[in-house]
Amino acid sequence: MEERINRVRENFHNQRPARIEDLQALHKKVDQLTRKVDRLARALAEQGGTATGRKPAKKAAAKKNRILHTSLALFNDEGEAHTTTIDIANEMDISPGNLYYHFKGKDEIIGELFQQYEHALSHTLTAPIEQPLSADSNDVEDNWYYLYVVMEEMYQYRFLYHNLDDLLQRYPDLRRGFKRLIQLKRAALYAICQALLQQSIIDAREQQLLGLVDNMTLTLTFWFNYDQLLYEEREPQVTIHQGVLQLLTMVAPYLGDEELAFYRDCETIYASMLEQG
Repeated sequence: MEERINRVRENFHNQRPARIEDLQALHKKVDQLTRKVDRLARALAEQGGTATGRKPAKKAAAKKNRILHTSLALFNDEGEAHTTTIDIANEMDISPGNLYYHFKGKDEIIGELFQQYEHALSHTLTAPIEQPLSADSNDVEDNWYYLYVVMEEMYQYRFLYHNLDDLLQRYPDLRRGFKRLIQLKRAALYAICQALLQQSIIDAREQQLLGLVDNMTLTLTFWFNYDQLLYEEREPQVTIHQGVLQLLTMVAPYLGDEELAFYRDCETIYASMLEQG
């Protein structure tokens, strides 16, 4: 299964088709987001250079990336609300002043980490919107493996979801970005379900399809929060696999016998993971 997931990940990351058939209004938003990210990237690149009394750009960039990497690990493991800039500096064995040279406070670190996350996940979520992930029933399982890729990327920034409402209240600038991501998740899942419907893989009326997509979007958005509250800490692969299985459970009533067999295989794999744990 891991080999198949890697193949699906490489396929939609390396292939950027130009044809778009559905959700043109949403794709316009995606274009706007992409231009925004490009502008941010150019602005950061232009800040490069070496100024009097400042560290060389490459060394400063490397230190900044280390701060972001350390912050992300601490936020994920210890919780963002329980991690201070002093904790980050201590973990890196640097002075707080050294950290403040790169970031004026934790809010700037949170903001930059979210930009990284939004950029990466937006790229992944646009794949099924631009082109169906499966051409016919022979490779329909690519749609399910794609869900693994999405949840893997979300898991890398899981702290964002562990206490989302509190996070958005303390960092209101993130709200607009989260809304964009929810719209993209919803659009990506709709595009997948619509393609499967056209390929006669699932059988559902339009109203059922919309309800299915909303339920899947809800689960995808809050799965890590739910998992943490219920189990506190589990192996990442167990959390991710059960999350994908939960999404498939919603699709299962609309599947034919052949695809239900794949769903049963996922159930068996999950049961085996629990036994090993």
